[in-house]
Amino acid sequence: MIPIKNILLLLATSLIVACGNQLNQEQDAAEATHEHSHDSEHATHEHSHDTEPTNTTSLALNNGAKWEADESTRKHTSALIKATDAFEQQPKKDLTAYHTYADEAQSILQELINGCTMKGSNHDALHLWLEPVLNDVKNLKDCKEETTAKEKATVLTTDIKKYPQFFN
Repeated sequence: MIPIKNILLLLATSLIVACGNQLNQEQDAAEATHEHSHDSEHATHEHSHDTEPTNTTSLALNNGAKWEADESTRKHTSALIKATDAFEQQPKKDLTAYHTYADEAQSILQELINGCTMKGSNHDALHLWLEPVLNDVKNLKDCKEETTAKEKATVLTTDIKKYPQFFN
């Protein structure tokens, strides 16, 4: 079995590479057309999954409207919310149930990341939702006690359920 930390490291690396490539393409396109008007809060972002998210910007609506997500992101976040709802419906939860929930969430999030085609400010906003959720999954997977796992699962569930408040 592959250690969880190796899986999370691979996931973090995939995010960094994907976001770095997209950012470089966006910057190259802006330079080619001499349009240097990107907002400094959207110019760069980091991915840290060992500690709390490093974003200094919090997720907010797009001038009062929801951000637009691509079809793949909508599909996978819908699956994630359904998995969360199913987990919440379980009458008895032990440490194994919490870890299974984290594993399922991680699997769906990996599919979301692999299929994402979003760009620009919509993509940046997605990361403001996604990074805390990835961190929550890691925190839940690392739990060794049921009481702590219950607390971490509540945080994960709350963060997952923020998605429809901010995205179409």
